[in-house]
This record gives sequence, C-alpha cells and structure tokens, in this order.
Amino acid sequence: MMCNQWWSFCTPFPIHFSMVCRQNLTVTEDVGEILNAMAGYLLGDEEFKKIFEENRNRFEKCMKEKTYTLDYHIRGLVYSKLSQGAKWSSIERKLEDIDRAFYDWNTDKILEELERGRGWEYFFEELRKIQVGRFRKKLCESLHDNIITIRDLLKIHSAEGPEYFEECVKGLRGYGPALVAEYLIYVGVDRIKPDVHVKRFLKRVFGIEPSSDIDIIEWGKEAKNKTGLCLSNIDWIIWEFCRSVDAGQSAHSGIERPICTDEPKCGLCCIRESCKYHRERQRIMSVSN
Repeated sequence: MMCNQWWSFCTPFPIHFSMVCRQNLTVTEDVGEILNAMAGYLLGDEEFKKIFEENRNRFEKCMKEKTYTLDYHIRGLVYSKLSQGAKWSSIERKLEDIDRAFYDWNTDKILEELERGRGWEYFFEELRKIQVGRFRKKLCESLHDNIITIRDLLKIHSAEGPEYFEECVKGLRGYGPALVAEYLIYVGVDRIKPDVHVKRFLKRVFGIEPSSDIDIIEWGKEAKNKTGLCLSNIDWIIWEFCRSVDAGQSAHSGIERPICTDEPKCGLCCIRESCKYHRERQRIMSVSN
C-alpha cells in the first residue's frame, strides 16, 4: 500500500539490477527493492511527504533556472550555507529579503561591499535582521575568499565534473563534502551528499566502505542511471531514514523514524531482512545461544 504511494513521487525503476563503480563498490541486485521499501515507509508520514515534495520542487526549479553564471553560483553558495541545519521552508519564505541583502546576486556589487565598503559585517548584520542562518557569521567571514575561489574554479572546470567538486572541497572555507554537494544541488547539479548517513547506510546495508567521497558520488550516478531516480531524491530517502533524531531540526514528535541511526532500530526496520548488519547480528545471537 505504502509502496504504491512512492510511484506518484518519482519515476518508476526496475526492482532488480546490479552494477559496479570505482573501488569495487558493488551494488547488489536488491537495491531497487530496498530503496522502494524505505521510501514507502517514509511516505507513510504526511510531514515527510510534504518535505519530500518540497525538496523535489526545489531541485526542479534549480534545474530550470540553471545558467552556471558566477552570480548564480554565489547565490547557491549562500543558500546552501543558510540552509545548513534548517528546513528549506524556513529559508524559502525569506528569499526576497536575502536576495535584496546580497544585491540580488550581483557579484561585482557584493565584492565591492566586501573590499571597499563595510566588509563582511554588513552582510552579517543584514542576515541577523532577517533572522536566518545558524552559521551566518562563518558564511559572511569567508564570503570574499569563497567568491574568488568559485570564480577561479569556474574558469577551468565544469561545475558538473568530479574535478570541480574535489577542488571546492579543498578550497572553500567552511564547506565540507556534504555542504559542497548541497551547494551544487542549488545550482542545478544533481548530487548525492557524501555525508555520514550515506556512508553508514552503505556500510550497514551492503557491507561496503567507500574509500573516498568521489566513490559515493560515482555510486550515486550509477544508481541514478539504473533506476531513473534523481540523486537528490535518493539522498533525501537515505538521509531521512538514517539521520540523527535532531538533525536538521526536522524530527517530528510521535513518529517512529528515523531508523538507521547511530543506534539502529532494527526491530522497526522495513529492510532488515536485506541488511547485512542485521543478518550478522542475528547470526552472532544464534551462535551465542
């Protein structure tokens, strides 16, 4: 019943497939079935369904607006940092004020303010007035250096290529791999975030440990090719299924999720029979008994 709800949100995909990506990250044949079960479980929650739809619409909007200009990239860079640790809906209703504070994303004017005007404190004060962004000070302090980094990288790399991602992780102040992936999603690049939740999911369920963040991205690309499901949605399914209870300020009282947290709720898990971690625990328990 719940699995049928899933088809209304995403392109249907074949249940069985197999694939191999870099570093022998073999994906088993039941991946489609596992993702489908996770999505069905999550979509049984009306609040998640609303968030999921909101996320899908946001990505589709980014894809339609995609221009890859420097101004557009700076907007994505700021949006991603402001949304760190917050629901997108809390940012979305303040976008007009945010855009105005950053001169409607005129990079020349932003740099002029940073270099010859009031400096980063001006943007910090504007965001404080708007009451948005848990990490607004770090965002504003590093904004000038990050704009220069993005400007230089776009001259030599495509934003959709792995080289650009790797260089952003190395060069952007205050942006780890997961936040760089989030920033790229804001500029219309379909990405899965190589965060702790995805790594935990891959290790527990499939018994595989990526050797690098790029391996996870490549795994996601292959999954997308085989399933027809965009990486942004795969990312949300895994994140919501595996996140910490207080992550992103999006826990909902009275709802028995997430499942695959630091301390997994295997007894409630809809994919436990396909999970290597659960099967190994069962094997150890049977031997000890």
